[in-house]
Amino acid sequence: EKESSSGKRVKSKALYHRGNTLRELGDLDASIADLKQAVEMEDKNAMAHNNLGLSYFERQDHKLAVQHFWKALENDPDKAIYHNNRGLAYFQLQRYDEASEDFDKAIQRDSDNANIYFNRGNAALCMGAFDSAIQDFDDAIKRVPNDENN
Repeated sequence: EKESSSGKRVKSKALYHRGNTLRELGDLDASIADLKQAVEMEDKNAMAHNNLGLSYFERQDHKLAVQHFWKALENDPDKAIYHNNRGLAYFQLQRYDEASEDFDKAIQRDSDNANIYFNRGNAALCMGAFDSAIQDFDDAIKRVPNDENN
């Protein structure tokens, strides 16, 4: 039987939520399986791609994580967290320039998030840009009390 588009959307949403719950419980393989199904049903679902990227990231599969963070950004380019997540995956791949570019884009979209400054500072540190790193760490420290993400 062929599913209606609204039925597909509901099933995709159920798989999305179960996949996120499975990741929270540490069952990354099952999480990835559900989230892969969710994005196959709704390829334009940026949040599903982002969360699939997070599951790959937690499984230490940073190349696949980057691919899904890219897909999330293709569908919702203004989400700071997607840029930050892709930056973190690039950082794990030791692609510090690309990581830093993503952290820059994330900061342009959410300049109050202390974590993004901290992440950019770590990338700067790895590139030997010590003054920039210190400035980013200072900027992170200034934002911590006001940052809703902490």
